[in-house]
Amino acid sequence: MDIVSYELKEQVELKAKEAEYYKHLARMAGDARLRETEELSKLASALTEKIQIIMRQRKELEKLNQKIEKISVTDELTNLLNRRGFMMLSRKEFQYYTRKNYDRKKDVNKFVCAMLDIDFFKEINDSFGHIAGDMILQELGDILTKSGILRAIDIVGRYGGDEFIIVFPGCEEKTSLLPLEKLRQKIINRKIKIDNDRLISITVSIGVAELLKEDNDIENVIKRADIALYHVKEHGRDGIKLFSEL
Repeated sequence: MDIVSYELKEQVELKAKEAEYYKHLARMAGDARLRETEELSKLASALTEKIQIIMRQRKELEKLNQKIEKISVTDELTNLLNRRGFMMLSRKEFQYYTRKNYDRKKDVNKFVCAMLDIDFFKEINDSFGHIAGDMILQELGDILTKSGILRAIDIVGRYGGDEFIIVFPGCEEKTSLLPLEKLRQKIINRKIKIDNDRLISITVSIGVAELLKEDNDIENVIKRADIALYHVKEHGRDGIKLFSEL
């Protein structure tokens, strides 16, 4: 082999080795990019999983908060609004009528509050026990909410003890007498089973008051309804009285 052929062979072999070296470098770079891609993919999957866990936890926390909020405004025995829940909701309604829809010439009395009290409830508890008393409270709560007499917009709550309260938005004092009388009759006619062989009936006293020009808080309306209620209590019970007629 002559010198020229030998040198040419060496150059070809060198180029081949260089080509193989660059291929190796490319493979190494490709493997590195692949490993990097795999690592990034794993990190992305882990991050996605953590985000999903956080989202699930957040939804569970929101549900728990909603449940806690509902419990905080609900009377456990009757499943009605408790006093706190009733006052929160009825105050919003009161503010609507006094700030946005309140025409002091036309719609001055379009907001009514009624207080209901079970007659002789203490005597019932003393005679038949507190379990029977609880059953009566539950029954009355069912009548108020499930009889179909009240409107969907009316607000009903257990004010405390054996006192219940209703707000009639957009209603006048005398107009509220019709549903209240229907409720009173419904309550009288309901036979409440307090044990296996005993049925009793109850009556209620109801006081009614409407929004006045000078009222700046729903408490004013409630106080007048309460005064009307105790007028009924002092004059035979089992009836309805409008504050405006006192």
